[in-house]
Amino acid sequence: QPQYWDALHNKGMIAQGPAGARALLAKAQPLVASRVLRSFLEAYLVVASALERIPRPETEATFDEVAFMKRCHALAKQFLLQKRIQHPEAASQMYFQTALRLARNRGLLDGGLSHQRERRASFASEMREIVRRLDAIDALTASRRAGLID
Repeated sequence: QPQYWDALHNKGMIAQGPAGARALLAKAQPLVASRVLRSFLEAYLVVASALERIPRPETEATFDEVAFMKRCHALAKQFLLQKRIQHPEAASQMYFQTALRLARNRGLLDGGLSHQRERRASFASEMREIVRRLDAIDALTASRRAGLID
């Protein structure tokens, strides 16, 4: 729609800093991200949480991916029951594998790192924060639909 296109190209608002960016987002109303991204990001949260729960550092050579994926499925079921994640699609093997690839790329399966536990905890914290932000977007969307805000 033209008004969204104009809003997204109004660089003057972005140059105003955080307040300008918020005004730009309010004008454009791009509140569909959570619907598109939630399943992926919730799966990433499950994998990050499962990695964080591994009691001892594992190396790439000792990492049992089949057992880890089973732990991820069990944890996803638990998170669904606890309402920590919303979408059953987040318990997808394919999404878990993609998240595990990200963890590998970040060196979270590398052996010999004395700070591996801290790095895994940081990854899990990052994923929790991203899902929390999706929850905030959902709350904002619900408020707009209810007419509580513009």
